[in-house]
Amino acid sequence: MAEKAGDERGTSLRQRLRLPAGEPVDLSRHDAATTPGGPDGKTAGKAATARIGEHLAALQERLWAASTAGDRRRVLLVLQGMDTSGKGGTVKHVIGLLNPSGCRITAFRAPTAEERAHPFLWRVEKALPLPGELGIFDRSHYEDVLVARVRELARVP
Repeated sequence: MAEKAGDERGTSLRQRLRLPAGEPVDLSRHDAATTPGGPDGKTAGKAATARIGEHLAALQERLWAASTAGDRRRVLLVLQGMDTSGKGGTVKHVIGLLNPSGCRITAFRAPTAEERAHPFLWRVEKALPLPGELGIFDRSHYEDVLVARVRELARVP
């Protein structure tokens, strides 16, 4: 997919979306209603996804191949959204373009008895992708932490 033109300061889309390693992110500077770099509307989104499908599949294959040679890299996609916001549809449309054997999809629900018997991020750590895999969490780590604390599901030392 072609990168959109830069903003008024002359920076590219990639530069504007990149988060510097180790620096705090000020979320108040970002409009939660926008999709920076994303297409406008559902139809445009589906078309854009179809256009990048082959490229995504090739990247996934390279990630998997590198892991067979000892590379430890993996990718984690965290989808944040309310119920019925389209997270499941996003997973369906994107994963449909990839080799499912290299994908690990986790939908966090209320913790099970086994999960409650462990420290409260235990289940999140267990769900992380292995080297060479694409992992998808269909709710954010933040939401998981928040809901677990509000509903008193988390054992906090």
